Amino acid sequence: MLLSVYAMLRQDQNDEWRDVQRTAFQIDSQIRERDLRKIESADFVAQREDLAKQVEAAAAEVAAQKAEQASLVAELEAKARQVEALEVTLKFRNSDRDEARANYDLAVRDALADTLKDARLEEFRRRQGLCDEMQRQLDSEKEQLAELTGRSKQITAKLDELIASQGKLTAEADRMRAALENIQPSNTISALKRSLMELPIIDGFNSHLKIVQDWVPKLEVTLGMAKIARFDRCRTCHQNIDKTGPGGVPAYPAGHPQSALVSDWVEASVFPLAVFDSPEHRLVLFGFEPAPGGDLWLYDLSRWTGFGDQLFECRAYSE
Repeated sequence: MLLSVYAMLRQDQNDEWRDVQRTAFQIDSQIRERDLRKIESADFVAQREDLAKQVEAAAAEVAAQKAEQASLVAELEAKARQVEALEVTLKFRNSDRDEARANYDLAVRDALADTLKDARLEEFRRRQGLCDEMQRQLDSEKEQLAELTGRSKQITAKLDELIASQGKLTAEADRMRAALENIQPSNTISALKRSLMELPIIDGFNSHLKIVQDWVPKLEVTLGMAKIARFDRCRTCHQNIDKTGPGGVPAYPAGHPQSALVSDWVEASVFPLAVFDSPEHRLVLFGFEPAPGGDLWLYDLSRWTGFGDQLFECRAYSE
């Protein structure tokens, strides 16, 4: 019984658009791997390794200098703790001062006796004096801390510069590798989690395979006697319909690949078409191809989308 229910769910979930999205993810990962290989050239790897060696040597030098100037490090840490303690104490003293000021203001408001008002004013001035004295002490300690920090930074200046250069060199490669890891995890646990998100029922909890609904409130559709805002689902299959390359050229040029391998599509930079009705009326399955005249056509996409016997409007705009 359980197996039959699972089989029913699995069959019900077997929509063609899921395979389209899986292929789109494969294309994306192949492109990122290709771009990552371009970035991580032999010169890049050599420069990265050289910087790593320089960082390691500079870190060892900093450690040796800190050992030689242990008194400076200890003084810096002690001064930082002292400044922090003074800031906390001053915060509470300012609160006491504010309380004294509030008591004096209440005495003025309630027209209390002059002797009581004078006593409260004197108490406020006394607390204000304590706050001013501590503020001056704190400012002095902060100046000393800044001086010690400057002397300490002289020790780590070379290391900090090398680390910044290292980060600048690898920033783009790290960004691309993180994006690739998100869609094609190399970690076994992450890959298992991603595959589990494609299972029936579980895929309802923010799976990466999902129907894409774009709300187009100004492009209304007639439903009965009313006009309502439209939800387009085109990008469910046409995953890269909104992506272009530098200069506004298509990021996924349309064509007729000679191979069924995604890697060959990426290498040739040619991606298959999905043709509806006639060769003149066509949309690129993994990208977008403008239609002549920018006409609006209706296609029966039920055989492609698995959405049932419904007509979906695919809008195509001319350049």
